[in-house]
Amino acid sequence: LLRGSRGHATAGACPQSGLAGSYEIYKGNGEQQTLGVTYSGLEFSYKTFKTFNTAAPFQQQNIWVCAKHCIKEADCMTYTVHTKGTCTRSGGLRVHCAKCYLHKRWLCDWAYDNNRKSVGSNDIVSGVCRQEVDPAWDC
Repeated sequence: LLRGSRGHATAGACPQSGLAGSYEIYKGNGEQQTLGVTYSGLEFSYKTFKTFNTAAPFQQQNIWVCAKHCIKEADCMTYTVHTKGTCTRSGGLRVHCAKCYLHKRWLCDWAYDNNRKSVGSNDIVSGVCRQEVDPAWDC
């Protein structure tokens, strides 16, 4: 079941920047997820330990904000971002808004399972930043 490199991933294992569409398209049907990859259409269904809203001039910037938060949180293994379209900030400025979900597990407790209804969505993106030290024993 091990997916990616063995051992605890160091901070920076998932991308923190990139152009729109610079992520893998998740195909579903049990497709293997890989440490350090960002996926469009993948929504982890595991419970979150932290959520927050973010807003930026471009949709993909919200994805990288979420990735950076996951990297800074030592307990964060994966993240999911729901981009919600545009919203209005104070002063009437229209920006792209999103909600970020951080997860404490990836390979343990079936945390790699995903919401099948999100496969193919361009508005839901997830990344795998870390994994448990030894998924066979660390769960």
